[in-house]
Amino acid sequence: IPNVLFLLFPLLVGGVLYYMTLHEVEREVTTNNMNLLQQTRDILDRRFAEVSSMAMQLVNDTRIMQFQNITEPFAGTNTYRVLETRKSIHNYSLTNNFIYNYFLFYKNSELVFTEDSTYKFADFFSGFKYQTRDTQSLKSLLIGDFYHRMVLPAEEVTAKGGKITLLTYIQSLGFPGYPQGA
Repeated sequence: IPNVLFLLFPLLVGGVLYYMTLHEVEREVTTNNMNLLQQTRDILDRRFAEVSSMAMQLVNDTRIMQFQNITEPFAGTNTYRVLETRKSIHNYSLTNNFIYNYFLFYKNSELVFTEDSTYKFADFFSGFKYQTRDTQSLKSLLIGDFYHRMVLPAEEVTAKGGKITLLTYIQSLGFPGYPQGA
């Protein structure tokens, strides 16, 4: 009995120390992970604020606003307006690697402007495809309703021949109840 008690005492002390150490490590890991999550949240909040600021600058740009009402983009002097709008969009070049690209979708003219190109809807959607959405549902999503700072869940997108996962940020052009694009 004394030998058993002699062996049980170190086991008991070791078990208590192990239990205390385990809880301390769990507490430290939880605290560090929460701090890391908060830092990540703060970084993402700042990045989304940058995206939102850029989107609002684009939406409030005079040339971009004026192009919303054009229905025949390549008739008469509207061709000049297409070039002027493209020039205006080019002023918002991407300096941040958080943003993959930005696109302006116009409902009336069915044109898509990028920083360096202009497409008809059909041409754009043939090269830029969401894996979970067909062209018609994506088109109605973008220009069917009015959105203010809407972020879609991450989805796999085929763009420029490769597949990438993107978050989609939508800011509508026009007014609530009267969207003219996004």
